[in-house]
Amino acid sequence: MRPKKDILIVVASLTGGGAERVAAEWANNLAALGHRVSVMTDMSMPVTYRLADDVKVMSFNVSPRPRGRGIRFLLWGVTTRICVSIRMLRLMRRLGTDVVIDVGHKYGFEVLMASKVLGVKSIQTDHNACSRPCGVKMGFRDYCRKFLQSRMFDALTVLTETDCRVMKQHGATNVESLYNPLSFSQIELCENARTKTVLAVGRLDAWKIKGFDILLLAWGNIAKKYPDWKLRIIGDGAPETVDFLRKLCAGCSENVKFAPFMDEIGEEYRRAEVFVLSSRCEGWGLVALEAMAHGCAAVVCDFEGRQGEYVKDGVNGLLCAPDCVGELENAIERVISDEDLRKRLQRNAPKSVERFAPAVTVAKLEEIIYRVCGEATLL
Repeated sequence: MRPKKDILIVVASLTGGGAERVAAEWANNLAALGHRVSVMTDMSMPVTYRLADDVKVMSFNVSPRPRGRGIRFLLWGVTTRICVSIRMLRLMRRLGTDVVIDVGHKYGFEVLMASKVLGVKSIQTDHNACSRPCGVKMGFRDYCRKFLQSRMFDALTVLTETDCRVMKQHGATNVESLYNPLSFSQIELCENARTKTVLAVGRLDAWKIKGFDILLLAWGNIAKKYPDWKLRIIGDGAPETVDFLRKLCAGCSENVKFAPFMDEIGEEYRRAEVFVLSSRCEGWGLVALEAMAHGCAAVVCDFEGRQGEYVKDGVNGLLCAPDCVGELENAIERVISDEDLRKRLQRNAPKSVERFAPAVTVAKLEEIIYRVCGEATLL
C-alpha cells in the first residue's frame, strides 16, 4: 500500500463559485481516503462549502481591502502577497507538506515559489477555459498565468480534453484533463414534483460570460407562446446588475424571477423541468451537470466542444451554439413543446453523469499526486 500524503490545497475562498466547490470536494474526499489534508483560504469571507472535521483549515489572514485604486490599494496588494507567501512557507514547513495543490491562479505565484524553496511537489488546477471566443482577447496577466507560469508546476490539470489540446499547442508538457467532481449523486426521478420552470444558475455580475442577456432575449419570444412557463435565474449580483437584467425582460417580467444564490440548490433542480446553460464562454458548466444529475432536461451552449464532452445532443441534453439568440430560443422551445423529448432527456441525464462522481474524479487526482511524488501506480 502506498503511503498517505500530507496535502495542502490553496484556494482563494470557500464562498460560492465552481472552483471553490471543487476545492472543498477534493479536500473532503482526499481526507476520506486517509490523506492528511489542509486547506489554506481566506476565512474572512463567508464559507459556503463546508469541510470535513478531519480537514485542517488555515487562513491567509489578509487585511481588509482598502477602497479605491490608488497608492493605498497598490501597497495593500504588495504587502498582502508578501504576507501570504511567508505564511504559506511557514505552514508548509510545519505541516511537512508532500504536495501543494493550487486551485485556480490567484495565489499561483506564491504557491510555486514556496514549493520550489521547500522542494515540495506542486500541482496547479485550472478551472476556466484556456481559449476565448472570437474577438475577445485574453488579458496579459491571465495569459502569463495560463501559458507561462503553469509550466513550472510539476503537474497541471485542465477541465476538458479541448483545453488539454490548447495547452499542448502552447507548449505545455505537464498537462492533462481532470473533470470537476459532481457534488450531487444520481437521484430518483420525481416527475410529479416538477413545475413548468426553466432554470438558470450563475453569478449575475458575470452576465455577459454567462449569457443571461441572450437567455432573456430568447425568453421574451418564448414567453409569448408559452405563458404558463416561467424562467427562474438564481445568482447573486449588484443591484445595478439586477436592474439591467430586469430591463431586458421588461416585456415578459411576470414570467421571469430572479433569486439569490442558495447553499442548498438541489430543491431548485428537482422542481425545474428544464435547465439552461447559456454561457458565451464556459470552461465546464458544473451547474449543468448538477441539474442533469437531478433529472432536468438540459439545454447547453457548447463552447468549442467543451460541453460536448458530457452532453450528447438529443440523448441526455440539447446542444446549441453560444452567443446565438435564435438557436438558444429554438432549443428551449423544442424541449418545452416536445414532452416526449423532454422526458427522454430527463430519464437519460442522471445515469450519464455518473462518471463524474467524486470517487471517480478524486481517484484520478490521487494518481496524479502519487505520480508527481515518483510513486508508481498500483495495478
